[in-house]
Amino acid sequence: MCRIDDSRCFQKRRGESIGQWYWLLRDQYASLGIREREVMGLVVSGLLNKHIGAELGISEITVKAHRGKMMRKMRADSLADLVNMAARLRVAPPKEYPDRSFSS
Repeated sequence: MCRIDDSRCFQKRRGESIGQWYWLLRDQYASLGIREREVMGLVVSGLLNKHIGAELGISEITVKAHRGKMMRKMRADSLADLVNMAARLRVAPPKEYPDRSFSS
């Protein structure tokens, strides 16, 4: 199976150059809503859904809904794919929500 981090496989599968691949990824990110971008930044920083909900003032179920929509829009098959995409796009957690250590 092709992985998003394998640009040769992606190029072969989609018939696009590496430059086109990057712009496709940018377009997918641009299609995210503001809240989906916030959730993405917090998810890739390693926070759990319940901690993201606490940070954003929303329920864990709402976080799951935003996360699901974001994963579909980004065409990520797994969290690892999403983290790799975020790294390529240089997506960081929102500045209002610094990385924190949470205890469960």
